[in-house]
Amino acid sequence: MSQARVGIVALTANQTIAGDVSGNGRISSYDAALISQFRVGIITEFPIATVSGHDWAFAPSLRSYATLNTHRRGEDYVAILYGDVTGNWGAAPESSQTAPAGERLASPRARPIGTGHCWLSLRGEPEAGLGKRVIRWTVRAEGCQGLIGLDVDLAFDAERVEIVGAMAAGPASDFVLTSNSRDGVLGLSLFSANPLLEDGDLLVLWAESAVHVSRPAALSIALAEANEGEIPVSVRTSPRLRRLP
Repeated sequence: MSQARVGIVALTANQTIAGDVSGNGRISSYDAALISQFRVGIITEFPIATVSGHDWAFAPSLRSYATLNTHRRGEDYVAILYGDVTGNWGAAPESSQTAPAGERLASPRARPIGTGHCWLSLRGEPEAGLGKRVIRWTVRAEGCQGLIGLDVDLAFDAERVEIVGAMAAGPASDFVLTSNSRDGVLGLSLFSANPLLEDGDLLVLWAESAVHVSRPAALSIALAEANEGEIPVSVRTSPRLRRLP
């Protein structure tokens, strides 16, 4: 899910159905986080299964027949298990939690209460020991408690700047980060089974200016979404870049 979100891999139509466990019609880091939560038992049912009442989807979802008084060929359906993007599903282990016949398991959503609004800011400064051409950028989050999936796109001038590294940091150091740089946009997918608990610098990345550039170029946050919009996100003013001496 994380790789699909930043464009490293392309999903088929059926894989997209399997991966969209939130049920909003698209793939995001939030879906990756929900699958991670399901894997470790934090939740026992995906939101899409709660709404639809089923753990499976079928393609096509339905067919209509005027009559069924003769044999028909080529009428197969594909069964798609929500959360299983690779298609390698098998019988659940004996230790897995199961519900009594006719009942569905509850799906707790452990999420601490934050401010209800997530603020992101971007700040850059020269990286000590790496010369004036390398700028260390940090994405700071405030009021984002409860976040498990964050999608961010950073825009930059690809002719002047090259992104040379990125990592999760601070209160998000146990999150999984996937990044991909394409045509002046750095896509970042950050997710975890465990929700964010405090403010701090979530992301650190390094940008190196081209040799012919006299001044480092700034980056900007072009897109930011937390938990597929469940947590509103705003960006604080323009990115701050501490000038070189």
